[in-house]
Amino acid sequence: MREQCRDVRGLGLLESVARDLRYGFRGLLRTPLFTAVAVLSLAFGIGATTAIFSVADAALWRMLPVRNPREFGAREVRPQG
Repeated sequence: MREQCRDVRGLGLLESVARDLRYGFRGLLRTPLFTAVAVLSLAFGIGATTAIFSVADAALWRMLPVRNPREFGAREVRPQG
């Protein structure tokens, strides 16, 4: 009967997600070494991805800071004489 009332209220999914999150956090607190390794791995991965994207964004996708980019390019050097 209680579960039917929860389903009618529409909070069943929200309560289920909250219960799952509490269970997950309790599991992480029981294994602090694994938690530290997982958090550091995520931090390094996110940091590396951000750094690589920032370099690629600046080098490849942004427009050059010149007035006419079509005129900007390699010039041929001819020997004098």
